[in-house]
Amino acid sequence: MAEYFAVADVGSNALRFQLASVDQPGWYRILEQDRQPVRLGHEVFQTGSLSATSTEAALEALHGFKNLAERYQVKAFRAVATSALREASDARAFVARVKGVGVPLEVISEEEEARLISLGIMSGLRFDLPLGLFVDIGGGSVEVAVANRAQTF
Repeated sequence: MAEYFAVADVGSNALRFQLASVDQPGWYRILEQDRQPVRLGHEVFQTGSLSATSTEAALEALHGFKNLAERYQVKAFRAVATSALREASDARAFVARVKGVGVPLEVISEEEEARLISLGIMSGLRFDLPLGLFVDIGGGSVEVAVANRAQTF
């Protein structure tokens, strides 16, 4: 029997969501995905704090993601925030409001962001890459990672 897992990326220029079915270890199928163009970083990188408009749009998007995850009765739902929330002076208040929607949001470090990006890329490769250099140019940061299937360096 398949198990369902969901992830959300709260980025500087968009919120992304994927829901996957895992039928056996190492094999998954993406069943649902969504991207909401909420520009959390726009105000943060100018003023240091989130705008009310982008905050409300992000909360609405995350509420929709949570509802979709609940329909599938996901086993786990991991939501992470990156650059805009690392920089926002009001990030704690935003995270608390997201928790109130029912989504445990984690603001991750640049290193964890690079590690997750590497894992995502490696999981999608159909050949064995002995070592890879991954560069993610985001809306508010650039992460670089060197990785193989076993670890990120």
